[in-house]
Amino acid sequence: MPNWTTNTLMVSGSPKVLREMAESVKNGDNPFSLEKITGPEPDWASTPNEDGELPTLVVDPPMSECLTWANGEQDMRWREWRDDNWGTKWDTCDTEVVHESKNDWQVEFLTAWCDPEPAIRTLAKKFPSLKFRLYAEHECGSAPSDYTYCYAYADIVS
Repeated sequence: MPNWTTNTLMVSGSPKVLREMAESVKNGDNPFSLEKITGPEPDWASTPNEDGELPTLVVDPPMSECLTWANGEQDMRWREWRDDNWGTKWDTCDTEVVHESKNDWQVEFLTAWCDPEPAIRTLAKKFPSLKFRLYAEHECGSAPSDYTYCYAYADIVS
Protein backbone atom coordinates (compact mmCIF):
# COMPACT_ATOMS: atom_id res chain seq x y z
CA MET A 1 0.00 0.00 0.00
CA PRO A 2 1.49 3.35 -0.94
CA ASN A 3 1.96 6.46 1.08
CA TRP A 4 -0.56 8.77 -0.53
CA THR A 5 0.07 12.30 -1.66
CA THR A 6 -2.91 14.63 -1.41
CA ASN A 7 -2.74 17.14 -4.26
CA THR A 8 -4.58 20.38 -4.94
CA LEU A 9 -4.15 21.88 -8.38
CA MET A 10 -5.33 25.44 -8.91
CA VAL A 11 -5.56 26.74 -12.46
CA SER A 12 -6.52 30.24 -13.55
CA GLY A 13 -6.85 32.08 -16.83
CA SER A 14 -9.28 32.97 -19.57
CA PRO A 15 -12.64 31.17 -19.40
CA LYS A 16 -12.38 29.68 -22.90
CA VAL A 17 -8.88 28.20 -22.41
CA LEU A 18 -9.74 27.07 -18.88
CA ARG A 19 -12.78 25.12 -20.16
CA GLU A 20 -10.69 23.60 -22.95
CA MET A 21 -8.05 22.48 -20.44
CA ALA A 22 -10.65 21.04 -18.02
CA GLU A 23 -12.26 19.04 -20.83
CA SER A 24 -8.89 17.74 -22.05
CA VAL A 25 -7.98 16.11 -18.71
CA LYS A 26 -11.24 14.18 -18.19
CA ASN A 27 -11.11 10.40 -18.52
CA GLY A 28 -14.55 8.84 -18.06
CA ASP A 29 -15.66 9.45 -14.47
CA ASN A 30 -12.23 10.81 -13.52
CA PRO A 31 -12.22 14.62 -13.95
CA PHE A 32 -8.39 14.80 -13.85
CA SER A 33 -6.34 12.00 -15.40
CA LEU A 34 -2.58 12.04 -15.89
CA GLU A 35 -2.98 9.70 -18.85
CA LYS A 36 -5.08 12.33 -20.63
CA ILE A 37 -2.26 14.85 -20.14
CA THR A 38 0.60 12.67 -21.41
CA GLY A 39 -1.25 10.26 -23.66
CA PRO A 40 -1.25 6.53 -23.03
CA GLU A 41 1.94 4.77 -22.08
CA PRO A 42 3.47 2.36 -24.59
CA ASP A 43 2.10 -1.16 -24.98
CA TRP A 44 4.96 -2.81 -23.12
CA ALA A 45 3.98 -6.36 -24.14
CA SER A 46 4.69 -5.49 -27.77
CA THR A 47 7.62 -3.12 -27.18
CA PRO A 48 11.03 -4.83 -27.39
CA ASN A 49 13.84 -3.86 -25.05
CA GLU A 50 17.21 -2.56 -26.24
CA ASP A 51 18.26 -6.17 -27.04
CA GLY A 52 15.19 -6.71 -29.21
CA GLU A 53 13.50 -9.05 -26.72
CA LEU A 54 9.79 -8.98 -25.99
CA PRO A 55 8.62 -9.60 -22.42
CA THR A 56 6.39 -12.53 -21.52
CA LEU A 57 3.14 -12.17 -19.59
CA VAL A 58 3.25 -14.16 -16.34
CA VAL A 59 0.13 -14.74 -14.26
CA ASP A 60 1.16 -14.96 -10.62
CA PRO A 61 -1.76 -14.90 -8.15
CA PRO A 62 -0.02 -12.88 -5.44
CA MET A 63 1.09 -10.26 -7.99
CA SER A 64 -1.75 -10.82 -10.50
CA GLU A 65 -0.14 -10.28 -13.91
CA CYS A 66 3.29 -8.97 -14.79
CA LEU A 67 5.61 -8.86 -17.76
CA THR A 68 8.95 -10.61 -17.33
CA TRP A 69 12.11 -11.09 -19.35
CA ALA A 70 13.65 -14.43 -20.32
CA ASN A 71 16.02 -14.16 -17.32
CA GLY A 72 13.01 -13.97 -14.94
CA GLU A 73 13.37 -10.28 -14.07
CA GLN A 74 10.22 -8.20 -14.09
CA ASP A 75 9.81 -5.64 -16.89
CA MET A 76 9.83 -2.35 -14.99
CA ARG A 77 9.74 -0.03 -18.00
CA TRP A 78 6.13 0.91 -17.16
CA ARG A 79 7.25 2.24 -13.79
CA GLU A 80 10.17 4.19 -15.24
CA TRP A 81 7.88 5.70 -17.88
CA ARG A 82 5.30 6.74 -15.27
CA ASP A 83 7.96 8.22 -12.98
CA ASP A 84 9.42 10.21 -15.89
CA ASN A 85 6.09 11.35 -17.37
CA TRP A 86 3.74 11.47 -14.38
CA GLY A 87 6.07 11.69 -11.37
CA THR A 88 4.05 8.97 -9.64
CA LYS A 89 3.36 5.23 -9.84
CA TRP A 90 -0.37 5.32 -10.70
CA ASP A 91 -2.88 7.69 -12.25
CA THR A 92 -4.93 9.93 -9.97
CA CYS A 93 -7.69 8.60 -7.72
CA ASP A 94 -10.31 10.06 -5.35
CA THR A 95 -10.46 12.99 -7.74
CA GLU A 96 -12.89 15.86 -7.28
CA VAL A 97 -13.27 19.27 -8.87
CA VAL A 98 -13.78 21.41 -5.76
CA HIS A 99 -14.05 24.84 -7.35
CA GLU A 100 -15.10 26.10 -10.77
CA SER A 101 -15.69 29.70 -11.68
CA LYS A 102 -15.30 31.86 -14.75
CA ASN A 103 -11.52 32.28 -14.39
CA ASP A 104 -10.53 29.59 -11.86
CA TRP A 105 -10.60 25.79 -11.64
CA GLN A 106 -9.44 23.68 -8.70
CA VAL A 107 -9.17 19.91 -8.41
CA GLU A 108 -8.13 17.69 -5.48
CA PHE A 109 -6.81 14.18 -5.98
CA LEU A 110 -4.54 11.47 -4.58
CA THR A 111 -1.39 10.06 -6.14
CA ALA A 112 0.86 7.23 -4.96
CA TRP A 113 4.14 8.17 -3.28
CA CYS A 114 4.79 11.50 -5.05
CA ASP A 115 3.15 14.54 -6.58
CA PRO A 116 2.67 14.59 -10.37
CA GLU A 117 4.83 17.61 -11.15
CA PRO A 118 6.15 16.26 -14.51
CA ALA A 119 2.58 15.79 -15.78
CA ILE A 120 1.56 19.24 -14.54
CA ARG A 121 4.55 20.76 -16.35
CA THR A 122 3.42 19.00 -19.54
CA LEU A 123 -0.09 20.38 -19.06
CA ALA A 124 1.29 23.89 -18.50
CA LYS A 125 3.20 23.64 -21.79
CA LYS A 126 0.00 22.64 -23.60
CA PHE A 127 -1.84 25.64 -22.10
CA PRO A 128 0.82 28.34 -21.69
CA SER A 129 -1.69 31.15 -21.12
CA LEU A 130 -2.98 29.48 -17.93
CA LYS A 131 -1.39 29.75 -14.49
CA PHE A 132 -0.92 26.45 -12.63
CA ARG A 133 -0.26 26.09 -8.92
CA LEU A 134 0.24 22.65 -7.34
CA TYR A 135 0.04 22.08 -3.60
CA ALA A 136 0.88 18.61 -2.26
CA GLU A 137 0.91 16.96 1.15
CA HIS A 138 3.05 13.84 1.29
CA GLU A 139 2.28 11.15 3.85
CA CYS A 140 5.36 9.96 5.67
CA GLY A 141 5.85 7.16 8.17
CA SER A 142 4.73 3.56 8.25
CA ALA A 143 1.80 3.50 10.68
CA PRO A 144 -1.17 5.86 11.07
CA SER A 145 0.08 7.13 14.42
CA ASP A 146 3.48 7.93 12.87
CA TYR A 147 2.16 10.04 9.98
CA THR A 148 3.60 13.44 9.55
CA TYR A 149 3.17 15.70 6.57
CA CYS A 150 5.75 17.27 4.35
CA TYR A 151 4.61 20.15 2.17
CA ALA A 152 5.33 21.03 -1.41
CA TYR A 153 3.97 24.14 -3.07
CA ALA A 154 4.97 25.04 -6.58
CA ASP A 155 3.94 27.50 -9.25
CA ILE A 156 4.30 25.61 -12.50
CA VAL A 157 5.51 27.54 -15.50
CA SER A 158 5.80 26.15 -18.99
